[in-house]
Amino acid sequence: MPVTYDTIAANRQLVEHLADLSDVQLVAGNTEPAIYTVEGAADIKVIGRDSTGGQFAVSQASGRVFHFTSEGGAGAVARDFATFITIVVALPFWRDILKYSAHGKIAEMRRATGALEDDLFEEEESVTSRDQLAELLELDEEIDVVAELHAAVSSRVVIHDQWGNLTESLFGRFTIDDNPMWRAATG
Repeated sequence: MPVTYDTIAANRQLVEHLADLSDVQLVAGNTEPAIYTVEGAADIKVIGRDSTGGQFAVSQASGRVFHFTSEGGAGAVARDFATFITIVVALPFWRDILKYSAHGKIAEMRRATGALEDDLFEEEESVTSRDQLAELLELDEEIDVVAELHAAVSSRVVIHDQWGNLTESLFGRFTIDDNPMWRAATG
C-alpha cells in the first residue's frame, strides 16, 4: 500500500489504529489553519492533530512534516510523510524520546528508546497493533527511525507562534536518568 496522506486519511480503520497507537489523528480534507507559521514555507497544510490540541502539518513544496504542540513547541519531525508514518508506527512513544533527549543528543534518544520499548512490550495490544500497521503499510524496517527523527528535529527551521514569538524546540532537557522508574531499572 502506498504510504501517502491521501491513502491513509481515506482509510478510517488505518486512521483509528494510528490514533490509538501514537496519538496522531489524521483528518481527511482538513482545512483548519495552522496555529504556527514556518518561515520560508507559505504552503503549510494541516493534516492532523493530537489529543492535546497540537497539530501535524506538511509543507506541500518540500514534503517536510511538522509538529506544532499546544504548549509552544514546534519543529520538523520527518523529511516526508512516508518517513513520518514510519517513525510514529515504529516509535509510538516518539514524543517521549524527544522529551528524554538531553537537548537533542542522539545517544540519549537511543537510551530512551530502549526504556520505552521495554514499557511498550508490557502492552501486548500495542505491540500487536504496531506490528500489524507496519506490515499492512509495508513500512521500511531497515530505516533507522531514531536517526531520522533526530535529523528532522535537528534541522534548521524557524517557526513562530500566533503572536510572532519563536517556538521552543521539540527536544526536551531530560534523560532517562531523570525518571525514577527507569533509573532503578538501568542502574
